[in-house]
Amino acid sequence: MLIPIALLLIKGTRESGVSQDMINYSDPGLVDAKLHVRSLPDGTEFEVNRHAIETCEVFRTSKSISRDIPLIYLKGNMFACCDHGFELVGDNDVRGPQEAVLDLDETEHTLTTLFRLIQQPPDPPPMENSDGTRPRFKLEAGSVIPFPVLPFMLHLVDKYGLPETITCSLHLHVQANASTNPLPVYAYATAHNLPKIAAEASAHLLHPPLSSYTKEDIQIIPTVTAYHELLRLHEYRKYKLRDILLNEDIFPHGYGTCPAHKQWATQLWEQKRVYLATQIEAGM
Repeated sequence: MLIPIALLLIKGTRESGVSQDMINYSDPGLVDAKLHVRSLPDGTEFEVNRHAIETCEVFRTSKSISRDIPLIYLKGNMFACCDHGFELVGDNDVRGPQEAVLDLDETEHTLTTLFRLIQQPPDPPPMENSDGTRPRFKLEAGSVIPFPVLPFMLHLVDKYGLPETITCSLHLHVQANASTNPLPVYAYATAHNLPKIAAEASAHLLHPPLSSYTKEDIQIIPTVTAYHELLRLHEYRKYKLRDILLNEDIFPHGYGTCPAHKQWATQLWEQKRVYLATQIEAGM
């Protein structure tokens, strides 16, 4: 994924004695080199350990880079600009080859979130069941990342190529928010092709019914198709509930029959289940 925001100005150092044509980065001593990342909008500088963020695809080590290219739009391998034979210079700053500065057009908040995701990947939310069935989350205080910050975190994960394990963990946090924020979660899941999360959120949109939401609320659903599928799913659920209700006996196979009250109880159940079947709505 091309990151055009990373504008890296590279200057070769004559003192290093490195080839003028191509630099080879195979020195294992470079693994612990310090990397300084600076926020261009805010001027805040972060000192990070290269090894700690090497799991990030965009920052991963490159084997070589040509010194003939002074301005580089990097697809990845930003570490290539910070190894032996090069200095990264920005504005009037000059650093040694082991303390290069990488200027990124990201805010301080964005870089703080990014490096926290890299160095302290979030654990999945705690679950009551782990048998592969529909997950039931323990919604304990502080155990689930609030939904409003999750889309931004997932955007950074995708943008900077963080490991798939982080993506999976964050997706579980999105799903854990379905019971408390069903409409925003459903909108996000349908927009990002996450059918399991969309299905989980849709179950929590049965009540209150969709008719109770304002036009502004419903507009966050990304497409007419996604909204129509939600309506169809609700109708299917109501149909199946009516089917179960109308075909269920009060004493299945005679189990639990009370001879003295069997006829009365059966008649009462017939009346009640027919009435209930006409009252089933998406919000019940």
